Amino acid sequence: MSKKKIFLLLPTLLLVACSNSTSNVSSNQINDTSSTTSTPDSSFSSVEKKSEVAEFLSLAKKGFIANTLTEQNVYQTSDDALLYTNHIKREYIFDNTTSNPRTKQSISLKQGGKDISSSISQTRDDNGMIGKDYINYKNEEAIYTLTSDGVETSYDASFLNPFILIDEGDLKISEDHTYSLKSNKIEMFAYYILGEKTPTEKVEFSFKNEKISDISLTSITYSVKATLYDKDNKATGYTQGYVKENTSITLSGLGKNNISTPDISEKSSDREEIKEVLNKVNDNFTFDCVFSLNDTEILHKTSYLADNKYYIDNNASEETPDKTKDLLFKGDEFEENDFLYQHNYNEETSSFIKVSESASLYNRYPEKKDFFLPRMKDISPDLFTKSLTKANTYEINNDDATPFIMEGFLSGVEDNDLFVGKTTSCSFTFEDNKLTINSTFYIYVSNQYQLLNATLTYKDLGSTTLPYSL
Repeated sequence: MSKKKIFLLLPTLLLVACSNSTSNVSSNQINDTSSTTSTPDSSFSSVEKKSEVAEFLSLAKKGFIANTLTEQNVYQTSDDALLYTNHIKREYIFDNTTSNPRTKQSISLKQGGKDISSSISQTRDDNGMIGKDYINYKNEEAIYTLTSDGVETSYDASFLNPFILIDEGDLKISEDHTYSLKSNKIEMFAYYILGEKTPTEKVEFSFKNEKISDISLTSITYSVKATLYDKDNKATGYTQGYVKENTSITLSGLGKNNISTPDISEKSSDREEIKEVLNKVNDNFTFDCVFSLNDTEILHKTSYLADNKYYIDNNASEETPDKTKDLLFKGDEFEENDFLYQHNYNEETSSFIKVSESASLYNRYPEKKDFFLPRMKDISPDLFTKSLTKANTYEINNDDATPFIMEGFLSGVEDNDLFVGKTTSCSFTFEDNKLTINSTFYIYVSNQYQLLNATLTYKDLGSTTLPYSL
């Protein structure tokens, strides 16, 4: 599977209140998954029915579905009065049946009279980082790596299947045929099965139809800054409080592949026609890129590929050209290679001069002409279908491929993070010797997401000339 990077936009787990107590789970306990063997606890005898427990653990380590209900009672510290009760429902799915483990987590609760819900899906990429499944522009299953402020995050630190860290010696059977989890594994188990740090004092496993299927967690009472609500469920302030909560979990789907991956598109009936259109753009073209917000143009740049040179006019909408903002990539007559080097405009000499390697990271690792060609020849025509309403237009047909499809319409030099993982629609039209791609994507502006329109046009195909004598 290939891997791409994207900024991490994870929904914050929904918490009723922030605990003032600290969890007993250390960062080392959560992050250290190198060993799954437990140290014997003197308070625990050996498991009496090892085959029964071993069968359960072997299946649970492969995957399961956990339907969780937490009853959370919030009391006022001053008089022990019950302020309110929250019921939190979770469905957490763990799938370890493939080389890339996956989780799907959903949570819902009523808070302040409002129904609140959140859902996330994660995949462990080939390097152990948090990623997400998608279909790339080649119509292949792939994983991109999620990042937050450019930093990747370990998958196992947050989404590890908790049963991977449990073996038979961690469970003790009682007379009523329930099993208690060893004390030094309780906080770890609660963290992974609930998706948050919850002070927990007891975890018990019980049977249904002669198989372990139910789990109960009993929390330690912990202090919170509790929100107060009026009769209309409007927040009116805070008070010092404490929480008592109990959680019941029902397991199903033990040992099964419970999470499906995105589906690739089937063979398109229009594939030959679409492929012919995508092959129209070769190594001579003019490329217009226009971004608009609410019908107002906010960016316009034009690039030219001709004569083995690539010129980027970064202020194409300005009446007065400013070459100092432009970029030129061309070969170096003193270098015996096919690389195109970055040149910037020098006002003193009124010419474009090659940028030193110390001032240009690109020139330290220059690229050849292919880097400046769009990847359209690699776009799978099966991802598009001929429009029924617009002439000479083809529309994307796979929702799982849509967020990243624009990568195929861009070259390496024109790659833009604004598109990555954020595209919501895409279509392209070919007429009058030009290919026009229309897409929409979201950007974060003024504390809210707004929909941006992008129009990319490849024109003057085979007849492009550079804007200046270069």
